[in-house]
Amino acid sequence: DGQVHNAVLHEEVTEEESQLFYDTYNDELKLKPIKVATQVVAGMNYSFICECVDNAEEHFKVVIYKPIGATKKPSVTSVEPFFEF
Repeated sequence: DGQVHNAVLHEEVTEEESQLFYDTYNDELKLKPIKVATQVVAGMNYSFICECVDNAEEHFKVVIYKPIGATKKPSVTSVEPFFEF
């Protein structure tokens, strides 16, 4: 549906969002973020739509939670296949 709960539609990834993705995501699966939606919670959820670097036909949704406060680190909350392209 292009949304994360009550989030905005997926949009182009900014440089700052891209940096957040690469600083936080460190799975063996090589992914490149191509779209993102955000949701304000007690912090911010970022739902990245990514293409697989080794196979551009494969896409995944990676959700990263960034808590409020500079001392708390963002974390990946889910990685799942994405078929809605």
